[in-house]
This record gives sequence, C-alpha cells and structure tokens, in this order.
Amino acid sequence: ALQRLNLIQKQNEVAVIVLDQKSLDSLQDEGVVFPLPRQIFGAVAEVAAQFQARALVFDILFTEDSSYGVEDDATFADMLSKSKVPVFFPAASSRGTVKDPIPPLKQTATGLG
Repeated sequence: ALQRLNLIQKQNEVAVIVLDQKSLDSLQDEGVVFPLPRQIFGAVAEVAAQFQARALVFDILFTEDSSYGVEDDATFADMLSKSKVPVFFPAASSRGTVKDPIPPLKQTATGLG
C-alpha cells in the first residue's frame, strides 16, 4: 500500500522512501504498472506536507514527459506546489551537458542538483 495510506510516526529524522522491486510488484498487483503515474509521487508530497517536512528531495530524473500524458505532469506539479514543501530535483549531467527536469516540474523546484 502507498505510504499515504499508512502514515509513519512523525520524527525529527530524515525519512527515506524507497521504491524497490517489492513495492513495484505490490503496485502491479493493484493494477499500477511501471513507469508509474507521476501523481503517485505527488501523493508523497501530500504526506510530506502533513508531516511538515522541511524539504522533499527526489532521486529520480524527470527529464522526459510522463508516459501517461502532459496532464499527469501538470497534476504532479500542482500537487507539489500545493504541498508548499520545498522540492529538489536532480539534473541529469553527461559530459558537461546538464538536462533539467521538464518545465512544469522545474518551475516548482526550490533547487536542482
């Protein structure tokens, strides 16, 4: 089940949400297949907001449009904005060339790294 359904106890520590094969298999059992809809990552932002997180850092490159369509990206960006949690995304780098996240997500980012 998604973390938003089973909230963790609030702590003053760093929380790491790992999307591993077991998680992907569990989601597939519920009819959600890889690549995941980006709205799922938006749900993480909602949980982060509930716990008054100081920041949300993704270790996932969002350099291409969602395979579920631009509406999925727009919804994800909207969920991030509404959460009011500072969001950081990685930027892909290859041989001196940096590729930023897609525009709707870059616009919601507090920072890139």
